[in-house]
Amino acid sequence: MKDERLPLAALILMLGQSLYNSVIYVIGLVVIGFRDRADGGWIVWLLVGAGFLLVVASTLVRYLRFTYRLADSQVVIKSGLFVRKTRHIPYAKIQTLRHQQWFFLKPFNLESLVIETSSKNGKEGEAQLYAVVPAVGAEIEARRKMLRGEQAAVAQAAAAEADIAGAADAPVATVSSAPAEVESPTARYTISAHDLNVYALTSLGFIPILTGALWLWDKFDDIVPKGWERNIDHYMAQLAAAALLALIVFALIVGILISYLRLLQKYYQFTLMQNGDTLTAARGLLKRTQVSTRLHQLQAVRFSQTVLRQLFHLTTVQGLIASNASDDETSDATVLMPVVKEDQALLTMRRFITWLPAAVPPLQPVQRRRYWYYIRNSVLTGLGLAVGLSLAIYFWQAKWLAIAIGLSLVWVAFTAFQGTYAARNAGVKILSPDLLVLQKGGWWRRQRFFVRRANIQSLEVNTSYWLAKKQVAHLVVNVRKGDGNENIEVSYLEQSIADAVRAWYRPADFQGGGLQ
Repeated sequence: MKDERLPLAALILMLGQSLYNSVIYVIGLVVIGFRDRADGGWIVWLLVGAGFLLVVASTLVRYLRFTYRLADSQVVIKSGLFVRKTRHIPYAKIQTLRHQQWFFLKPFNLESLVIETSSKNGKEGEAQLYAVVPAVGAEIEARRKMLRGEQAAVAQAAAAEADIAGAADAPVATVSSAPAEVESPTARYTISAHDLNVYALTSLGFIPILTGALWLWDKFDDIVPKGWERNIDHYMAQLAAAALLALIVFALIVGILISYLRLLQKYYQFTLMQNGDTLTAARGLLKRTQVSTRLHQLQAVRFSQTVLRQLFHLTTVQGLIASNASDDETSDATVLMPVVKEDQALLTMRRFITWLPAAVPPLQPVQRRRYWYYIRNSVLTGLGLAVGLSLAIYFWQAKWLAIAIGLSLVWVAFTAFQGTYAARNAGVKILSPDLLVLQKGGWWRRQRFFVRRANIQSLEVNTSYWLAKKQVAHLVVNVRKGDGNENIEVSYLEQSIADAVRAWYRPADFQGGGLQ
């Protein structure tokens, strides 16, 4: 088979990605350059234009030098701007294949493929094929399954030979060359319109949107002409307090609306399917994304709830996968169910992941007398930030110092509540000889992890000289997540609970260390 070139539509995707990656540098250049608008403004625009032309030219060369070929046993990709690179990706080594289809590619029946292997190569995976026909992805999937079947047949043949090695007169077993993987009945879940709306409305995603808007407003005076700046300042000074409050409320509503629409299109028609040992999650309106992963790559299952979703008894289910195939850019995890009722979550997920329990008994929590450790740590962190901000205000804008101190006191009180929240939501429980559940509270988010013993990379029980006297310890469980590690820490547990978990993990190292 000869090397294939990407269609022209791939150039549009590659150019869009390159320009998107350059946006932060353009903003930085404009903000810094326009500080001296009197004689340097035209230089800034000249540099921005030159940078744009450079990005377009380099992307065009990348496109022209990119080819791929589906060989009998591997995908061969040739690329490189100045240095020619040839990558060989065996089908047997492909762990995950991610399909992405922007809305403007659908009429042309094109999609992008992200090929994931166990090797590390950043968030974009091992390789990406822009704007290819779906038949390319289907052929890669078919060859992966065929090779898995051949490997399973070889393993069966080797086992059969070992079984009859001592019996010369035994009949010789016949091994079929057909794939050994047997597809189980398909399980399917599709999010309802009501659940998707509730999920989008209970998101806290408007907070980073407002933070970004405030940062841009702060840099506004560095970009606009001085005359515009004076007019805006004069207009703002004339606004009454009620008008300013209305402006703040309007900004909040816009932030919530943007967050709502973003999540609505991101998880539009979210579908989770199981076929044999493969889970496939598909979602998206403007960009349809489909991620397929095998169940043996699943390292842990995380049930995540913000404090707002706890009030509505909703939870999000995510899978920690041993590959880069995350479809959730904020948490580096694969979303298995965006939103599900808390009391139905485990029963719903057991249709797809059979080792999950039907229900969770009460966890072994952090004792109330240990709460003050969490509160102390949270308050000290918040106090350090408040003191630093107050000092900065004192030296730069002393007239705002009283307001800064008042806000700092409110912030410290807020961190005390956060510490209490984290302590109340921490706990652990041994569910079976093979399954452990850990729960921790973060910044107004509760996370519950179900981890099998075989998937734990390491387990630690940490304590200090002072905590040891009080029989208190920290339990740390590490599991693989993508190319990195998920550190699950439940702090300030009773020493007996931490020791019981350690005995569960390494029973051979402990005499009489049974389940508790």
